[in-house]
Amino acid sequence: MQTNLDALLNGSEYRRLFDRNTAEIQKKYGLCKIDLFILNYLSQAKENNTPKHIYELQMFTRGHISQSMKRLGKAGYLRMEVDKHDHRVFHCFVTEYASEILAQVDEAMESIHRKLFRQISPEQMTQFLEIAQVINRNIIEELG
Repeated sequence: MQTNLDALLNGSEYRRLFDRNTAEIQKKYGLCKIDLFILNYLSQAKENNTPKHIYELQMFTRGHISQSMKRLGKAGYLRMEVDKHDHRVFHCFVTEYASEILAQVDEAMESIHRKLFRQISPEQMTQFLEIAQVINRNIIEELG
C-alpha cells in the first residue's frame, strides 16, 4: 500500500502516462513535455503566471523553466510582460497561436482522466478530491 501511495504522490507514473498520451503533440509541434505543461498551466493560471509560480509547483528546475519559456516565446506561443510594480518580475501569457496545441492537450488530459478514474464512482471521486485537498494543504503547511 505504501509503495502505491508513494508512487501516486511522487507522480512519476502519472508523468509517464502524460508523456505517452502527449507524444504525438510533442512530435507534431517540436515541443517537450515541460513546454506542454507550462502552456497548459499558464492557460489556467490567471494572476499566478510568473516563472516563480511555475517553479513553486516543484516539478521542474528554474533552468528547465527558463529554457522552455524561451523556446515557447521564440515559437510565438508565449508572450511576457514586465510587471508594472516590480520590473524584475515577468508575467507570462499564452498567445492565440497556442490554442490548437492547448485543445489537443485538453483532449489528451480528458483521455488520461477517463482512464484513471474509469472504475471510480462519483461519490468516491468527491471523497478522493476532498482527501487530495487535505493532503495538499498539509504539504504546503509543512513546507512553510
